[in-house]
Amino acid sequence: MEKSEKRAVIKYFYLKGLTPFQIKEELDPTLKDSSPSYSTIKQWVSEFKKGRTTFRTPCHTTPEMIGKIHMMVMEDRRLKSNREVIDAVNEYFEGLDESHYKNGITALEHRYEKCINFNGEYVEK
Repeated sequence: MEKSEKRAVIKYFYLKGLTPFQIKEELDPTLKDSSPSYSTIKQWVSEFKKGRTTFRTPCHTTPEMIGKIHMMVMEDRRLKSNREVIDAVNEYFEGLDESHYKNGITALEHRYEKCINFNGEYVEK
């Protein structure tokens, strides 16, 4: 069973009102060794509670990345050494607008706020 299929089953059980622990108990007898871990189930239930409607992992490509790669291919540019690869990557990141980094940090805000609000007691013991 693929990851996206397992996530769909987790979402189904979440919508039925099962807790992460109950979902784990439902999946273990059927999936045995390929059953997702409790922490994975808990993470996806948390995502669904926050309003995530899809269980597919978001694509990490951007139009800028696609355009840059397209230009490199069309130029028949070949990176001949590690130094050239490092320079090309550095050039890409230096060309990004400051808002790119700010948006990345903002996207993590709900995670670090949770850590701060629970004073380090956010791990089940």
